[in-house]
Amino acid sequence: MDLLKHAAKLSASLLLSLAMVSCASHEAVPNAYSTPKATPALAGANAVTDGLAAGTTAGAASMPVGAAIGGVIGGAVGYFADRPANYLKKLAHQGVQVIAVGQSVKLIIFTDSCFDFGTSTLTNKCDGILANTAAFLKLTGTAPIKAAGYTDNVFGETFALRLSQEQADSVVAYLWAHGIPQQRFYAKGYGSADPIATNYTSRGNGLNRRVEISVG
Repeated sequence: MDLLKHAAKLSASLLLSLAMVSCASHEAVPNAYSTPKATPALAGANAVTDGLAAGTTAGAASMPVGAAIGGVIGGAVGYFADRPANYLKKLAHQGVQVIAVGQSVKLIIFTDSCFDFGTSTLTNKCDGILANTAAFLKLTGTAPIKAAGYTDNVFGETFALRLSQEQADSVVAYLWAHGIPQQRFYAKGYGSADPIATNYTSRGNGLNRRVEISVG
């Protein structure tokens, strides 16, 4: 039992460490969600405590240490299996905004890290981000995945819609080529709709140019 409690403490430490990295390593995206339940992935205190309770109470006497650790992480990330927190931590370091709402996770990939301005051809600088995204998605079972593309308001509406669709399609094509089944995906471009920051500054424009990967 002491070993089980130690494993739970180690896992809780991992979750809290991820939360600190996500908050400290880059600026949070303003108004990324309208729901008050939106929190950085794994950072919500309720998610952590609920996961600990699930992993250390029911059936704890017969649960092996490895299963306890998996149960704690699984409780914090919803139904996701294995150790997705490792990839979420890497993505946060790479500038991806990671947000959890209930049992869903959204990855906001800012497209200046993946495309030259106004284009939809992936550049080599995006390889690390998308490789970790693919590795994370492989741990999410058969949950549906939506790729939503957005631009700022620099372009005309027709071009913005086409560009955002093509950028979302390019991200999906990469992920499909790296082992994520095509039937899990839905891609949609929304142009300059639903900005998450002001379009009156270059910083805000950069935040609005994005592809959001929603899982669950």
